[in-house]
Amino acid sequence: MVESIVFLSEDIKTLKLVLSWLQNYEDLLHLERLKALLKIAPMTTKAWLGGIAQFGSAKRWAPIIRDLEGIQLKEVEKNEFTNLQIKRLGADPNFKKYGIKIPIIDLTGLEKKLLSREHVLENHFWLRLRVLFGANWRADIAWQMYLDPNQTPYQVAKTLGCNAETAYRNWKALELANAKEFLRPRRESA
Repeated sequence: MVESIVFLSEDIKTLKLVLSWLQNYEDLLHLERLKALLKIAPMTTKAWLGGIAQFGSAKRWAPIIRDLEGIQLKEVEKNEFTNLQIKRLGADPNFKKYGIKIPIIDLTGLEKKLLSREHVLENHFWLRLRVLFGANWRADIAWQMYLDPNQTPYQVAKTLGCNAETAYRNWKALELANAKEFLRPRRESA
């Protein structure tokens, strides 16, 4: 996700859909992992995430917003269409705070374009694990266990960006609960 954030700058319609998704599904985002990944993210990514974070729940996003305090991009030359939209609608204050000038974002009615929560959870096991365990390291480590039960906790820590102790502790707890059996993909009956 972190790598894709800057591509939103090229398509405001997609940015609006992402923001609408965020407002409807933010409880499924593992913000602690996002915060860990931000440590190595480029300044442009941090600035865009700062603007995006302003649309989330203030309480959940507060630690990330605090970490992004003072991030300010130098003004980037905008295309003529974007400049006209900003002139007509005004610049969005959530992004302007981070040095990004885009037209004001209006999310009215966009939730109708999103899939239902039931559909999303039925078709995305990773997000279902986050509902089951919470949006935390354990859910993401269970997902990694599902993807490859033969990897080591050290490999999982590198993949997820968490510290080794967190990966080992959660991996061992999941093994004690026989999670590999629970997480094994079911075979379709013939």
